[in-house]
Amino acid sequence: MEELHKQVDPEGITPRPNPGMDNEPLEEGLHKGLVVESTGIWTQVKLVDDDSVVSSRLPGRQRLEDSDYAHPIAVGDWVNIRLEEDGSGMIQYIYPRKNGLPRQSTHTRRQSQLLLANLDFLWLVQSARQPRVNTRFIDRCLVACEAYDIPVGIIINKLDLARRTDKEHLQRVIDIYAEIGVPTYTCSVLQEDGLEPIKEQMGGKVSAFFGPSGVGKSSLLNALDPELELNTAPISSSTGKGTHTTTYALMVEPKGFPEGTMIADTPGIRELGLVGIPVEELSHYFPEMTEPRSRCKYSDCSHLHEPGCGVQEAVKRGKITQERYDSYRAIYDTLKVPEEY
Repeated sequence: MEELHKQVDPEGITPRPNPGMDNEPLEEGLHKGLVVESTGIWTQVKLVDDDSVVSSRLPGRQRLEDSDYAHPIAVGDWVNIRLEEDGSGMIQYIYPRKNGLPRQSTHTRRQSQLLLANLDFLWLVQSARQPRVNTRFIDRCLVACEAYDIPVGIIINKLDLARRTDKEHLQRVIDIYAEIGVPTYTCSVLQEDGLEPIKEQMGGKVSAFFGPSGVGKSSLLNALDPELELNTAPISSSTGKGTHTTTYALMVEPKGFPEGTMIADTPGIRELGLVGIPVEELSHYFPEMTEPRSRCKYSDCSHLHEPGCGVQEAVKRGKITQERYDSYRAIYDTLKVPEEY
């Protein structure tokens, strides 16, 4: 397979300590664990004591008291549980998070939905074809990761399907994100090509695969650990898009990786509704705009139409790519108008 130029972070990724991994003694009867699955009221908690998985839930009072999220527990959370007589667990404490990925709730605009917590790295999975790379989706996710302190990279799967024009487009995509320091990998799960560098980056870290349906997130996990046997499905012949096979986030401990490696598979997501980002601060989450923004004539410059705008001048001079600037404008417009997700 013809190889695209890969842009890789040469220094690798150093994980920060997770909040639940301390050695403080617990109150008698409590057990510490990691949330590896959450499907609503019930969550699956993997205990530190013996690696057993316990179906657990929050007391109803605690669910109602948390006003920030539609459901206050996410895959990746560290918790303390107390075992009930029926063998289930009652969650008593949620450890403070080092980071979390929220989105606008699909059920109510008054609350947001916490998708994942305590990540060392979020991998945005895309595909060369069926469906094609969506840079607008990538850019929205990069804004969220910049805002919520989540290290992020890109994996482009299905390189075996890429035609010549696709490869030209993919090289442009790789170059765009290399300019802002986002590591990008290409691979083909079908041909088992390009998997080793990805596997090396995930060793000893808590990671997640995130992207639309059909890009091969579950297939990629199966390729990294064939014993997982996660459900997969072909692309729809009528729409050319993926179908949902993963219906909830699931964190697994793949075999053949260093100790501490955890990877979360997530349901396909069409769009990421941004949470808690004021429109006037959007440019703060485009790192290439930091220096040009300091040269703007007006302190409240929107970087859209004002005279003397350092960002617009940087675009004209090629210091900021047109593609990234177009994404900025598109996201700016959606933040001005309440999004419906």
